[in-house]
Amino acid sequence: PLADEEKLEQYIHYIVERQNVLKKRQQGLPYPWTDDEIIKNNSFTNNHRFNDRYTRYVLQEIINKDDQDLSDRIYKSLLSRIYNSQGFCELVNISNPDFWNPEVVAENVKKLEDPKVKDGQIYTKAYRIIQPKVCYEELYPNNHHKAHGLLYINDLRKKFGKEIIKLFKSFNAKECYEWIRSNIRGAGKFIGYQMFVDISYFKEVPFSDRLFVISGPGCTRGFSYLYKDWDGLNDEELLWWHRNHLEDLLKERCGISYNELFDNELKENRYFDLQECENSRM
Repeated sequence: PLADEEKLEQYIHYIVERQNVLKKRQQGLPYPWTDDEIIKNNSFTNNHRFNDRYTRYVLQEIINKDDQDLSDRIYKSLLSRIYNSQGFCELVNISNPDFWNPEVVAENVKKLEDPKVKDGQIYTKAYRIIQPKVCYEELYPNNHHKAHGLLYINDLRKKFGKEIIKLFKSFNAKECYEWIRSNIRGAGKFIGYQMFVDISYFKEVPFSDRLFVISGPGCTRGFSYLYKDWDGLNDEELLWWHRNHLEDLLKERCGISYNELFDNELKENRYFDLQECENSRM
């Protein structure tokens, strides 16, 4: 593939500067943490998704709650990514071990349908809200769209129950992603992949996000911006090529390795793998 050299320089600068901002914040240094006006004045995801505030919340309040039933946590994980909002999770008290109790579900539907609860309180600001507002309308015509996602995943739980544990433990990464796309209405390439990545964080499943990737629409557009010629590769193949050569580009242009750039992370997290490449190209 043939990169646009100027845009490649911008991209590498972004990765390095974004990590340096995180390091300065972790050190407790005062704002601003960068002289880059774009990074300073706008919000961007971290290089590693697990450092983003909402993902940390989901890990703490759902995925790593080992004292709660695994199947219940899996359904909570899928639900949480539909809304992608800590406000939603806090409103419905998603860490409640009795969350899927029918009485609790009914009470949370009432909370969500309260006209005083505005869309901005429970829906993500990270991307356009199509899935919960549109995809379930015909299934729940008598309920407000704010409750549709909860109702849908609750019905999914009734359908699969604890069988979902056996399924996910038998899947490889691609099979997990395909199950999500097939069984969760409105989970397109982007949302479906984000749900898959969350599931890959469960220590009980036999796959990770490091060896499987799907290029969402934003990532594909980003590659169209970065590479002038893909040399016949499709978007997922280009992601693999990009991942396999990125550290060499960092060393060549900045004289820095992953181990040095991510020295604020645990040793096992000093990488920039497929999911990070997909996320950064959005």
